[in-house]
Amino acid sequence: MRGKVRWRRAAQFHSTGRALTLKFDGIPEIVVQRIHAIWQKGGAMKFKVLEAFNDGDLARLKKAIISVDPDAKVAADVRANTVDIDSWLFAEEFLVAFHEVGYDVRIAQR
Repeated sequence: MRGKVRWRRAAQFHSTGRALTLKFDGIPEIVVQRIHAIWQKGGAMKFKVLEAFNDGDLARLKKAIISVDPDAKVAADVRANTVDIDSWLFAEEFLVAFHEVGYDVRIAQR
């Protein structure tokens, strides 16, 4: 194991109010910086709505998405029939929300 970092118990999560910080022990600083950069960037995903929807449906879609993740950022392109969601949750978790409001969607980008 010479030259390798032991990952066991290396990352510890500490909750401070609503913010979540990471503490790493025994991991090179450059690796920690890259992990923090990825962690702070967020997770953007795109869904292709198979039915046509209009501006009047956006409020209903956003409400369904926010019910899954209250911190998610939602943007929709009516012409392209796509919905962009910026969230740390998995894309599959939002499929249920779309289905509950009556839309058939596919994951276009994770």
